[in-house]
Amino acid sequence: MNLDDELAIRNLIARVSWFQDKWMSKDEYLSNYTQDCVWQVEGDIPYQGHDGLSNRLQFVLDVGMAGRGLPSRHCVTSLWVEPDGENPNIAVARSHCIMMVLQADGSPTAGGMGDYIDVCRRENGVWRIASRFIGNVHSVTAKFDENRDHRKG
Repeated sequence: MNLDDELAIRNLIARVSWFQDKWMSKDEYLSNYTQDCVWQVEGDIPYQGHDGLSNRLQFVLDVGMAGRGLPSRHCVTSLWVEPDGENPNIAVARSHCIMMVLQADGSPTAGGMGDYIDVCRRENGVWRIASRFIGNVHSVTAKFDENRDHRKG
């Protein structure tokens, strides 16, 4: 994997984060995933392929979790791209995601956080996400309890 590949993967992860909140069409969003993609949040059943991911997009839009016109932002940080040791068309991108939401008064608040593990695959010269696993998910919508030891989860 060369620097152009790493940059393409970094831009892919950033673009998907941007589109999570600003997609104009499902096809625009889905074009960043392989046809046989798998998308899963830890503890939930996986969404498979473009049809499954399309259903997920509709669900998060319906419940107001993400999508165009909603006051949320998926902020990806600490992105680490690791090439596969054997296949030059595979890489793993690991990152943290912090979801910011606007409250009714217009103030931004962290709504949750988690870790992304994205297996990226180059097909016909284009990097796409083949699988996304979201783990270590925490909702921070509850008030902070200063008496609780937050290191224990």
